[in-house]
Amino acid sequence: MVGDFNLPLIDWSNKTAPTDDIYSLFLQFCNNFGLTQFVDAPTRDDNGLDLVLSNDPYIISSVDIAEPFSNSDHCVVNFKLS
Repeated sequence: MVGDFNLPLIDWSNKTAPTDDIYSLFLQFCNNFGLTQFVDAPTRDDNGLDLVLSNDPYIISSVDIAEPFSNSDHCVVNFKLS
């Protein structure tokens, strides 16, 4: 699953976030389906908004953050599927 989730306050290394409805439900969803988040650098300003999630920790490799495309305010996230 990939996209701009606009959840900048999630700490993916500790799997913690504010306890409001949106953050709690999203982290619960990720935990229930065993999703790992692979983007470890900011994708918009200092925030990691654009995520790559998978329930197979070995299927995603070579995650790279590149400069924004055209007039986008988000960086490009490149990755390879194994």
